[in-house]
Amino acid sequence: MDQRYGVLIAAGKEAAKEKKWVEAIAQFSAAIDLCPTLAEGYYRRGLAQFDRGQSQLAAFDYGKALELLPDYPEALYGRALVRVVMGHLVGAIADLTRLIKISPNHAAGYELQGTVLRKQGKRELAVNSFRKAAELYLDRRLPEDVKRCLAQMEKLKSKVASTTSTAPPKSEKPAPLANPEQFYGQCLERAEKGDAKGAMAELDWAMQLDGQDGAALTCRGIVKLKLEDWMGAIADFNAALQVNSDDMTAVRNRARAKLLGGDFGGAQADLERAVQANPDDPFVCAIRGEIAQAKGDYLGAIAAYGEAIERDNQKPKFYLARAQAYARIEELKRAIEDYQHAATFYSENDQWDEYRRTLEAMKKLQSSAPSSAQIARDDNTPAENPLKQRLRYLVGGQWALAERLIDQAKAHWPGMTEDWYIEKVLYDLERDRPE
Repeated sequence: MDQRYGVLIAAGKEAAKEKKWVEAIAQFSAAIDLCPTLAEGYYRRGLAQFDRGQSQLAAFDYGKALELLPDYPEALYGRALVRVVMGHLVGAIADLTRLIKISPNHAAGYELQGTVLRKQGKRELAVNSFRKAAELYLDRRLPEDVKRCLAQMEKLKSKVASTTSTAPPKSEKPAPLANPEQFYGQCLERAEKGDAKGAMAELDWAMQLDGQDGAALTCRGIVKLKLEDWMGAIADFNAALQVNSDDMTAVRNRARAKLLGGDFGGAQADLERAVQANPDDPFVCAIRGEIAQAKGDYLGAIAAYGEAIERDNQKPKFYLARAQAYARIEELKRAIEDYQHAATFYSENDQWDEYRRTLEAMKKLQSSAPSSAQIARDDNTPAENPLKQRLRYLVGGQWALAERLIDQAKAHWPGMTEDWYIEKVLYDLERDRPE
């Protein structure tokens, strides 16, 4: 190994300690250019990219490190963490399972596994992971880490107990609701405004009237979605559909719960059922967009959200969802236009909390938008070319990096078309893309 490699790695680590991410990345990149077959340079650059907020580039570097050294525990943990941040929970679990197999005493690995399982609604498994992490932290005399894991365990245990308890309510059965539809609408509005727990308390009270009220079950499932209780939401939607198998509101929202819980196949099945019932339902189009976005198909998501907006242009959430998809492929101008549409709707309807949140998101995006000169310098491709849009997304908008990868492909395989080289680079990048 060239001695300069170690010097560059040390310099990069020192810059990273001082949070000089650009300098650190430059040092690690120089080390990689010097010794491209050594994994540490990619791993270290991945760390710096992640700390800088470039999750996709970090995932690429961690993947390259693992390609060179498959049993690299630090790279496995790093990529799992990136995948959690990006919402790719299935891929994160795969990395953590592999990490724990090769490093069974990796306390942070068990703790992160608990976090992912909690997000997937697998509470009992999450408790077991947090317990193992706490035991390992205890052996290492790390009391703060132990307390953090124990707090997560207690929180999860209380949720499990609340959802599995069969004890009858102690209070007297309340009087029937005078206007159930209005009551459920108010509960949903309360949850939408941020008080999901208050809405849940109201619905739990209402369920004492009739535990088989399909509308109440569907409404409570929607509120549980707000509380990120995916499994609880699915249970309520299942119960609602037993009462009324034609409740497409329950089917649509069960698709969302399954999607958020990581069950893409189940979400797709519910979506197809909803499409058969009403192919023109704008909410069905929006859910199709969510599924596409979760899979990384941002162009497909944009198309689906566009269909939803064509069917109902009075739903600001459709514009917000499409704005997020546009932002992921660096179509910042169109993303900002969608944020503006949503903000206008909220202001016209006196929904000032939502209006402020939308403006904050839009301003954050505007602050990250490149100047026209930078766009001209970094993006020499027509916006309508979907291959280049995908590539630009995968390299985090850094077109200079994409050009370097294309040039490398041209050097190895001369005489091909431009699209062939782009597809080759896309293939190489997507091999290590989070699932």
